Amino acid sequence: MNTIDQLTQSNGVGVIVGGNGDGSKKPAKLSSKELNEYKSIVEKIGEIDRDYARQFMDSNEAEVQAVKDKFADIRKEIEDYNSKKPKILIDITKINTIEQQAIDNTRYKQNTDSLVKSLEEQKPFMMNIIPM
Repeated sequence: MNTIDQLTQSNGVGVIVGGNGDGSKKPAKLSSKELNEYKSIVEKIGEIDRDYARQFMDSNEAEVQAVKDKFADIRKEIEDYNSKKPKILIDITKINTIEQQAIDNTRYKQNTDSLVKSLEEQKPFMMNIIPM
């Protein structure tokens, strides 16, 4: 997979990439500067899309999405680092396990908070039913 495909896939942003304006479907050959500019713009589009989508989530969904976004950011950093072919690569599989654990913990906390709130709301009714 080439760099442009990786960027569009990781950011969920599809763009039309043509040759030299000749209507061909071959990917354009980009200089390093053009590729960096392209990368920056695609990343900004992805950020706008994520921010906009978060506006329509309830607070629990937004909290889980924030966790996912943090891990997506570090995953991207690791992929960028590994793409430079360093002598020591970072294994990304551990990040996936940690991310799932963080999401599960976030959801567990949300469910626990919801249960506590529900019990607090029921407490006055229970006080009338069960004499103490």
